[in-house]
Amino acid sequence: MSSKQFEAQARTTITKAILREMSHFKVTTEDVYLKLEPNLEKKVPEEATYFMLDIPPNPQLLGKTVIPVTFYSETAILSKKQLFIVCDVKSNFLKTVKLLPKASSIATSDVTVVYESVYGKPIKSLTQFSDIDGRETLSTLTAGTYLSSSMLKAVPLIRQGSIVQAHFKKDNIELNLKVQALEEGFKGQTIRVKATFDKGKILLGEVVDSNNVSIISTF
Repeated sequence: MSSKQFEAQARTTITKAILREMSHFKVTTEDVYLKLEPNLEKKVPEEATYFMLDIPPNPQLLGKTVIPVTFYSETAILSKKQLFIVCDVKSNFLKTVKLLPKASSIATSDVTVVYESVYGKPIKSLTQFSDIDGRETLSTLTAGTYLSSSMLKAVPLIRQGSIVQAHFKKDNIELNLKVQALEEGFKGQTIRVKATFDKGKILLGEVVDSNNVSIISTF
C-alpha cells in the first residue's frame, strides 16, 4: 500500500465519521476541511494490504486529533501508529443583526446568514431563513446572537390578554360575545377565556383563528 492510497482511503473514512458527528448541522463533504500529517510514507508499510482506523462511536474530531491506526498484511499485524489530523467543518448559521426584545416576531431582515466554523456553535443552530418562519423570540436577544431552535417559539394566534370574539352554539341557541384570553393559544388548542361581562365568567374556548374562539365548556 502506498502512502497516497492510505491517505485517500483514510480521508474518506474520517470524513464519513465527521459527517456522522456533525449530522445535526446541514453539512456535506464540501464543508469539511481535513488535513492529515505530512510525510505519511514514513508510517505506511509498503507490504500493508489494508488498515483499520480506531475511531470511537462518538468521536470528537474537530480541531487537532490523534487517531490510532493499525496496518495489516494478509496474515498479520504489521504495525500500530498514531495518525495526527486537523479538522474543521463549516456551515451556514443565522445571526441576529440587531437587538430583538422578548416576544418579537422574527423576520428575515432581523438576521443574516454567515458561513462559519461549527466549533462552539449551538447544536440546534438555525441555518436557513425558513427556520424562522412564524417564530418569535423566547427572551431578549442581542445583536450578533447565533440563533438556535431553543431561542424561538411558534407565534401564537391569540396572545394572553387579547380581546377576541367567542362563539357558542348548541341546538337552536347561538351566542356571540367578547372575551379576554387568559393564556396564549394556537389553532385548534383549547384555552381559558374570561367573559367581559357577567363578572368575568371563565370559559373554555377552542382557537379558530387570531380573532375567534369557539366556546366548548364553562367552569
